[in-house]
Amino acid sequence: MHRHPLPRTWLIFVEPYVHNCKPPTKDELIFILNGIEKRTLPEQYQMSGILEKSNSAPNSWRSDKCGCGRPANAHDAVAFSPFSTALSTSKESVNCSRRWNIIDHTVASHTDAFGTLEFLGGTHAHKAHYIRLGYDSDPVDIMYLMEKVWQLTSPRLVITVQGGMTNFEVQEGLGRVFREGLLKAAQTTGAWIITAGTDSGVVRHVAAALDEAGISARMRSKITLIGIAPWGILKRREKLIGKDVVVPYDSHTFSSKNRHAMLNDRHSYFLLVDNGTSGRYGADIVLRRRFEQYITRKKALWSETRSVPVVCVALEGGTSTIQAMLHYLTSNPPIPVIVCDGSGRAADLISFHHSGIILNNHILFVKLFDENSQLSLALSWNRVDIARSNIFMAGQDWTTDLLYSAMMDALAYDRVDFVKLLLENGVSMKKFLTIYRLEQLYNSVLHYYFTLYDSDDNLILPEIGIIIEKWMGGAYKCSYRSRQFKSKYEKYRSKPQQNEFNQLRAEKKQKICKNSDDDDDFEYPFNELMLWAILTQRQEMAYFLWLYGEEAMAKALAAVRLYKCFSKEIQYVMKYSLKSLMDNICNHLDLLDYCYQQDDAQTIRLLTADLKNWGHHTCLSLAVVGNNKDFLAHPWYPNRFAVWSSKIYEFYSAPVTTFWAWLLSFMIFLFGLTYVMLIELPLEPARIEWFLLSYVTALTIEQIRKLLYQEASSVTEKVRVFFNRYWNYLTIIAIITFFVGFVFRMQPLQRHSYGRVILACNTVLWYIKVLDFMSVHHRLGPYITMTGKMILSMSYIIALLLVVLMAFGISRQSIIYPHEKWNWILVRNIFYKPYFMLYGEVYAGEIDTCGDEGSNCVPGGWIPPILMTIFLLIANILFINLLIAIFNNIFNEANAISQQVWLFQRYKQVMEYDNTPIIPPPFTPIAYIISFIRYLVKLRLFICFIEELHLSDDEMRIVHDFEEDCMDDLSRKIIAAKNEHRESRWNATAEKYYIIIIINTISDKFNTKKVDKSATALFLTTNQRNQNN
Repeated sequence: MHRHPLPRTWLIFVEPYVHNCKPPTKDELIFILNGIEKRTLPEQYQMSGILEKSNSAPNSWRSDKCGCGRPANAHDAVAFSPFSTALSTSKESVNCSRRWNIIDHTVASHTDAFGTLEFLGGTHAHKAHYIRLGYDSDPVDIMYLMEKVWQLTSPRLVITVQGGMTNFEVQEGLGRVFREGLLKAAQTTGAWIITAGTDSGVVRHVAAALDEAGISARMRSKITLIGIAPWGILKRREKLIGKDVVVPYDSHTFSSKNRHAMLNDRHSYFLLVDNGTSGRYGADIVLRRRFEQYITRKKALWSETRSVPVVCVALEGGTSTIQAMLHYLTSNPPIPVIVCDGSGRAADLISFHHSGIILNNHILFVKLFDENSQLSLALSWNRVDIARSNIFMAGQDWTTDLLYSAMMDALAYDRVDFVKLLLENGVSMKKFLTIYRLEQLYNSVLHYYFTLYDSDDNLILPEIGIIIEKWMGGAYKCSYRSRQFKSKYEKYRSKPQQNEFNQLRAEKKQKICKNSDDDDDFEYPFNELMLWAILTQRQEMAYFLWLYGEEAMAKALAAVRLYKCFSKEIQYVMKYSLKSLMDNICNHLDLLDYCYQQDDAQTIRLLTADLKNWGHHTCLSLAVVGNNKDFLAHPWYPNRFAVWSSKIYEFYSAPVTTFWAWLLSFMIFLFGLTYVMLIELPLEPARIEWFLLSYVTALTIEQIRKLLYQEASSVTEKVRVFFNRYWNYLTIIAIITFFVGFVFRMQPLQRHSYGRVILACNTVLWYIKVLDFMSVHHRLGPYITMTGKMILSMSYIIALLLVVLMAFGISRQSIIYPHEKWNWILVRNIFYKPYFMLYGEVYAGEIDTCGDEGSNCVPGGWIPPILMTIFLLIANILFINLLIAIFNNIFNEANAISQQVWLFQRYKQVMEYDNTPIIPPPFTPIAYIISFIRYLVKLRLFICFIEELHLSDDEMRIVHDFEEDCMDDLSRKIIAAKNEHRESRWNATAEKYYIIIIINTISDKFNTKKVDKSATALFLTTNQRNQNN
C-alpha cells in the first residue's frame, strides 16, 4: 500500500527527563536538548537526589524512583545534572520545592514507533496499525494520518465507549443487547468505535461483539475499531519501537503479575499516547477528548452544514467514567451519552439519579438536541421510523438549508428510505442538485467504490463524463462534455467561493442555492443522480431513482448498458446483486408494453424523440448501443417497420427504397466483376472495367462520409465506432485490395498478370459482402449470425489442432526424409500431407516405407505409422467431434433467440440505409452535389434521421407526462400484484394450517376411540375370565 510521508511537525511523543531542585542554566539546557538522542555524560556531571511524586501529592521521598514513574537507573545520566549536590559524595535525598510535572520535565521529539502489529495466538494472524504520539498532538494531524496514510473512510458516526478498566461481568441479556447493537452500528452506519484499547474491562465486551458474530479476520479489518491507549502502561513497549515495522504481538506470552497492560487483538488501529509517565493511566484522556471534540466540529465531506455525530456509550465504570460523562455533556457542542442501566457501579448510579429527575423524556430530548442533531442521529442509525413519527411532525416548518443538508447525508449514506421521506417533505431535487453538490457526492464515495479512476485529486464532472462515455461505448456523448454544459461549468468554476471546499461553507451554500433558483443546473436531476448511484455501485438507490423523474425508459436502457459493462470488470460475487438489479430495471419491457397498450402513437414518439440529456440519442439508439435485443424484439416493433416502407415524400427517401436501389447497383457491379474475371484481360482497360472502378470509388467516398458523420467526440472514437460493425472491415479491405489489383492491372505484361490474380482474390470479398444484404431476411439473418459465431469458435479449435498437426508433421517429415537440405518447401511439407489426412487422404504408399521385406528402411521407420494413428485419433475423432458439439450448441442458443437476432440486425439495417443517399454508386456523387446545394439554402436531401424526432418543449412535456403516467400506473399495479401474491400465499398457508389442525383433531378423536375400544375389550375379557373362574 502506498504510504504518505509523515510531516516533520506532527505526531510526536514525549521523553521525560528528571529535573532537580535548582533550574538549569541556559547553557546547560542547550546541552540537554542537543543530547536528547544520544547522550554522553562528562565526568564532572554527577547524579543528584530524585523526588518521586504521585498524580496528586507527594507520598514518600525516595532516591531510586523518578517522578515520572521510572526507576532512577532507567534515565540517562545527563538527566541528573549536578545542580546542587553530587550523588558520589552524598547518598541522601534532597528536599525539593518543585513537583515533577509533564510540561517542565519532559521534552518532545519525533516519533520513533509506528508500524503494524501482528497479533498471534489465533487461527489467523490479525494485523493492526499503531503509532506512538504525544498527548498534545494536533487532532488535525491525527485525522490526516487516519484518512490519508491509513486510508480510513471518513466517519459517518463516532461511538466512543467509556467504562470500567478492570474486568467485570454484566447481565447476560444486557450484554447481548450491548454487543449486538454495537456491532450493528459498526456494520450499517460506517461508524468509528473508539475505546481505551487495552485488553481489560469494557474493551473486552466490545471485542466480544466481534467474536460472537463470528466475523472473520478479513471482515474484522473492515470494522473501524480504534484503541487510544497510554504508552506508559503497555507491557514490553520497547518492542514496538521502530519506524514502519511489523511487530509480532502475542498477549499470551506476557506475565499478568505486574500492573502493566496489553493491547486488545480485536482492534485495527491504535493511538499510543505518551505523556512521559510510566506505569500510570490517564495519558490518553486529554488527547482522546480533544480528538473527539475535533470530530464533533468537523464537517462531513459531503455536507455543507452538518458535522459528524459523536455518541458516548457508558458501561459500568468508576469515577473516571463519571468525569468523562460530565465532560461530554458540558462540552460545546455537547455529546450525547447512552448509559447502560444494570451494568453496575457508575452506570447504575447515573441511571438511578437520572430516573429521579426526568419528568418528560420527550421534552428533554427536544431541549437537548435541535432538529438538525435529531435528524443527523436518525440518519446515522438509519431509523426512518423515528424520523417519520418524531422528527417530521405535522405542522413543523423546516428550513431549506436543513432539508438540503439532510438530503446530502441521505444520499451519501445510501439511505433510500430517508431520500423518499425527504422528497415527501418538500425537497425539490431540481433546486437541490447543483454542480457543486453533485461533484461532492462523486468525490465523497467514488474513490472508495469506483476503481477505474486512480487519482488523489477531486473529480470534476467533465472527467466523470469521460468515464460514462467509456462505459456506454459506441458514439455516446455524455452531456457533461457538451458545449452547453461546459459553458455553464466554466461559469461555475470561475466563482472563487465555489472552488475552495474548506472556506466559507455557509456563504457558498447560500450563493449556490441562489444561483440554482435563477437557473437550475440540471433539467432532469434524477437522471444525474441515477448515474451517480450506478457508478458508485448503489443498486437499491439506483433502482429508487429510476422510479422517480422523467425519461424512465432512457434511464433503464442506460442502466442496463452500464451494468452489463460492470459485470465484465467487477468481482464474481458482485454479479449476483447486479443481476437482480438488472432484473428489476428490466421492467422497462413491461413499461414499453404498457405504454403501447395505452397509446401506440405516443409510444412511437416516446421511443424516437431526441433526448438532449442522453447525448441526443433516442430510446431506440440507446437500445442498440446497449445491444439490448430483448427491447428491439418487443411485439410492438414490427409496427415500427412502417418506417422501412413509408412514403418517400414523407421521409424524403424510405430505407427500403434505398436498400433495393443499392442492392440492384451492387448486383450489377458483381456481375460485371464476374464477367471481367472470367475472360482474358486486355492490355488496356475496357469500359466495363472503368465502370467497376467508378463504382468502387463512389463506394469509397460513401464510406468516408459515414466515418465522418459518426456521432463521436474525436476522430479516434469515430474510427472505433465505425469499425464496430464487422461488415465495414470487409468493405474497406475489399476496396483497398481492388485498388491495389487495378494498379497492377495497369502495369506491363508481367505485373498485369499479378493484378489479375489480386482482383480474382478480391472477388471473394465482394461475394461475401452479399451476406450483408441477405442478413435483412428473417430466415437467412439468424443463420448468418450463427455462421459468424461458429467461425469464431472454430478458431480456438484450429489453434489446438495446429499444435497437434505440427507435432505429427515435424516428426513424420524428419524420420521419413532424413537427408533433405534446407528449403522453404520443407515448412510447407510439415502441414501439407498431415492436413489432407484429416479429410481421408492417408497417403497409403507412405504409411510403411519399408514394406514387408524390410528393404530401404530408414532408421525409426516404424514410428510414423504409430504417430499417424495417434494423430488421426486425436485430430479426426476428438477435435472434429468437439467442433461439431460446439457448433450444435451455438445453433441451439442462436435458434432460441433467432427472432430477437433478426429484429436487432434489421433495425441496424434500417438505421444505416436511413442515413444513406438514395442514389447508389457510381452516381452517388450527384446526391452529394444536390445535397450541398440544398444545404446552402437551408435544405437537406438525405442527411435526415427519421429515428430522431426533434420535438418542441411543449411536445416533449406531453411525452414525458405520458411516460410518467404510465410509469405510475405500472408501479401501482406491480405493488398491488405483489401484495395480492403475498396475501394469496398467506391465505394458502392459513388454509394448510387449518387443514393440519382438522387432521390432527380427527386423528386425536380416532386414537381416543381406539383407546376406548381397547379398554372396553380388555374389561370384557377380564370380566369373562373372572366369571369362568
